[in-house]
Amino acid sequence: MQEQVFDPSLSVPHGPSLETLAASIPLTWRRALLALLSYGLFFTDIPRSGYGFATLPADTFNQIQETIFSYWGPYNYPVMRINRTSSGSFTGATGVKPAAAATVWSYRSDTCSVGLRALVQHYGIPGWDPCLLYAHACASASLDLAAVFAMLDNTVASLVARESQPTALRVESFYKDKVHEALAPTDAFMEHEFRSVQAYVMRSAFDACDASHAYRPNYCEQSQADYSTLSAPRAGIGRVSQHIQKRFASTLAALNATMQVAEMIVIESAADFRPWIGGVAILRPRNFDLVTLLRVRNCSSPTACTTVSVDDYRYEGGLLNTNTVHTYRTVRCLRFVGQMYNIIRVGVLFYGCYLAAWFPVVLFVIAHVIDAPFVYLLVYRAFSSVNGNIVVTSDYIVFVLTMLSCHMRNVWVLSLLTKGLLLATHGRRRGQTILGFRGYVLPLVSFCSIGFEVRLLSIRNTDVVRRAAVAPSATVSAIRYLHTLPSNVRYWGLFLDLRCLLMAFICLHIALRFLRVNIVRARSLVPYAVTSYCSSSMFSTSWNTLFLDKDTSTVSMHKMATQSAVANLLYPCGGRRQAEHVLMNVAWMTDPIEYMAHALWCTSTVYVYKDSRTGRLYYHPLSIEELRTHDDDEMDKILTVVRQDTLVSLRWSDRIYTC
Repeated sequence: MQEQVFDPSLSVPHGPSLETLAASIPLTWRRALLALLSYGLFFTDIPRSGYGFATLPADTFNQIQETIFSYWGPYNYPVMRINRTSSGSFTGATGVKPAAAATVWSYRSDTCSVGLRALVQHYGIPGWDPCLLYAHACASASLDLAAVFAMLDNTVASLVARESQPTALRVESFYKDKVHEALAPTDAFMEHEFRSVQAYVMRSAFDACDASHAYRPNYCEQSQADYSTLSAPRAGIGRVSQHIQKRFASTLAALNATMQVAEMIVIESAADFRPWIGGVAILRPRNFDLVTLLRVRNCSSPTACTTVSVDDYRYEGGLLNTNTVHTYRTVRCLRFVGQMYNIIRVGVLFYGCYLAAWFPVVLFVIAHVIDAPFVYLLVYRAFSSVNGNIVVTSDYIVFVLTMLSCHMRNVWVLSLLTKGLLLATHGRRRGQTILGFRGYVLPLVSFCSIGFEVRLLSIRNTDVVRRAAVAPSATVSAIRYLHTLPSNVRYWGLFLDLRCLLMAFICLHIALRFLRVNIVRARSLVPYAVTSYCSSSMFSTSWNTLFLDKDTSTVSMHKMATQSAVANLLYPCGGRRQAEHVLMNVAWMTDPIEYMAHALWCTSTVYVYKDSRTGRLYYHPLSIEELRTHDDDEMDKILTVVRQDTLVSLRWSDRIYTC
């Protein structure tokens, strides 16, 4: 073997020195600022977002049964009333407020319009603009009053003509309004929603839910029959059927009975209790609505009538079946233990590394898996609107920011995935290098994933995909209320995490390329102590950060390649790299689990060698036989074994300088 050139780095006296570390890796203002920001977010995770849900927010959720809550509304509101004057012109109003046009949203995108459009498509009712049925995009966000008057008049006329044939449909429709859904290359995996639609005709004012009535709508036997029990603070009405009766009676009282008639169509539409899977907690939302179309006609004879007024008034709300509050004790325990472990670890480390060990990551991931479906439901709920209108208040902004903060808990899922990826590729490790994601990449991906969960009114798609007539049956309706189709599930929770995190990672990777950051993963050159004594998954986050160490990894790898075999074995390189290796040893040696493992049951043998040229001592995890495999001649010439020891028996000042 050719004689090795003497490496001066071997003769550099070693000893724990803060000045040496500070000179090699200076604490710049950028490092200090990013460290403070990272630890600020890290330690305030629970204060910002809480342990979980001991109770559901009272201003949003009203408990009806043990696990049934009203979580949306209920609301009742006028959409549009259009009158035709004697001159043939049209005037419109929304409640008491005059309106010159109707909104496309109310008849195309609103979930309340799904049942209405399903009936229009099923019976081929004329007068509807094809854009409202998703044949093409609408040219404007508003609709002419005359056009809305004609299509509502035709709808009432068509359904009244079928009064003797009860109308009931099962409907499947799209439900797209989130950014990640809009960016999907195909609609093949778009969310579908199943609902039951039924319509009945009223020619006189009566309580449709009265026990003596021969025909009773399905909602009469369900929770939404009485709004006052769903949400006492928000509901302005009691029993829905009685409110409909009073509205119709008020209209009839104002008519000229000798020449005017009125009919009302009530369209009942309700989705199934659909499981949103992707976590442990049960989450089964269900939204419902009633669309009432009231028509007034002037009749000179029983067969010669002219419609003079149409009125669109709606009722809607949402129910939720969930056991989230029953998982609170488990979630609180997991997050408390995980947070305390991290606080203790950073306290011991003083200068720690983010996302260091398996234990806290696994605890936080388990807690996230348990209640993630409900947390994301709150994010979903934050962007809900009534008739396309969102009222922005200071409380609303605080609520949205809090929910989006909770959304960043998926950083723990991302961390667990990266650790699993590192573990899977452990057998293909290159020497003493560990491939990991650069610092701040994971939090950035998690932060960017928030944007893909935002719901936008402009991309709402509730197109009716399929519809089928079914025989009206109270028994079948009751079964549908309790059970949906086995395949009717929404992939939520962890599934949503994976989808949004993947999109965020791709977008961030592209953006960083434009900023001339070529790699998001970098190899960390680690001491032999790391690969011999501890789990290398602790370094799934690369030692090189995204913003502060652009070229360090490349330069260090080049230096390592030009050094002698002995220098690489004893000290991979001097200066900054030696200082980094000391900090790496500090990082893993101060992990509580690693420390207890080596102190109590793991025997970590350390070999103490003496350099015959300098008299310097080296602490190395490899035996002399293992070192000889790298360079037989050189090792025998310069190294002699002083003693064999254990890692925990070394002084701390010697332990952190283990090769």
